[in-house]
Amino acid sequence: MNPRGSAAVRLGILENRLALRESLVWAFERYDISVVSQTGDPEAFLRAIRRTRPAVVIVEMFVRGNETPRLIEEALRIQPGLKMIVVTSGAAGKLRQQCLEAGAFSCVDRLTCPFELVGVVQAVSSARMKSPAEMLTYSSGEANAPILSDLLSRRQMEVLQYIAVGADNLKIAAHLAIAERTVKSHVHAIYQRLGIENRTQLALYALRHGISPPVHSI
Repeated sequence: MNPRGSAAVRLGILENRLALRESLVWAFERYDISVVSQTGDPEAFLRAIRRTRPAVVIVEMFVRGNETPRLIEEALRIQPGLKMIVVTSGAAGKLRQQCLEAGAFSCVDRLTCPFELVGVVQAVSSARMKSPAEMLTYSSGEANAPILSDLLSRRQMEVLQYIAVGADNLKIAAHLAIAERTVKSHVHAIYQRLGIENRTQLALYALRHGISPPVHSI
């Protein structure tokens, strides 16, 4: 759940596979992410942005294919500053780059389950507006677990999995049955070993390197 006094992230979805769209809605609602619109139709998607004013939207690239960069530009004309996550599903690198140049906040490739997008949405919603260095492409197909396992202990890897989906130290402690101060110690060690300065950067790092969601959802 969200910290007291914080608002749920307002999310829009463009995905033309109904079963997948419904599974995404189910996953997001478990994490206090409010799906304010969901559709498989690009024109309805644009109308919904104007009506519902989401903070973040997810766009499945192959709903519009090569026209996706233009769709991104249209959405940003309606709502400048909208954070757009494009699910590229193995699209050519040139098309992914065009989406980023059109104004997408990030691209995500080769998802294996809806909960991977939960962490991406949480990280993107809490990130500051992008600079060129923040225009990232995430790919679970680029997993770097062997290298990470050399840097981090098994317990630190478990902590990182929970951080990637937005869990705070108290929730991590409860799920791993360890003291909260122990979690803080692990997080501090992860910062040092990965050269990362804050939790948002750590969540982005985990997602970019294909860290799988935790076994038990938060």
